Amino acid sequence: MIPKKAKDFISGHAKDMDIPTADMENIINGFFRAVRQTMTNMEHWNVRVRGLGDFKSSYKKVNEDYYMYLTIKNKYRHQRDSPEYKEAKEKLFPLIQMKRSFYKEWIREKQAKKRKLMYKINKYKNQNNDLERDNTTSMEEPGTDS
Repeated sequence: MIPKKAKDFISGHAKDMDIPTADMENIINGFFRAVRQTMTNMEHWNVRVRGLGDFKSSYKKVNEDYYMYLTIKNKYRHQRDSPEYKEAKEKLFPLIQMKRSFYKEWIREKQAKKRKLMYKINKYKNQNNDLERDNTTSMEEPGTDS
């Protein structure tokens, strides 16, 4: 489900519920702030909000941030007391966790595709075996002429 934009449904829902548009805007913005907070804290790579859609972290963006902070950390590795080093180290940990969750999801999807393929192969083999059994049972056995 593609996430909806707040501006698309604030006025419509406000009229439906007889609530001032400003109040509805505050409520909706609260939901979006919670989603944004969850995404920036890297709690999970995919956040689903019922009625609003799925919000997904981009692997490309996470990877870019990871390498940026890794470069900063390596640049200041001899100055461990510097604020740049501390910030980079602090930001790297959730990015590493996010990369791991992306990898786990990639492995899960790969295994699911493999199971689906094996199911199709086995189904095809079973159909062929059934056809062979039908062909052999309908023929007379050789040497039974009387």
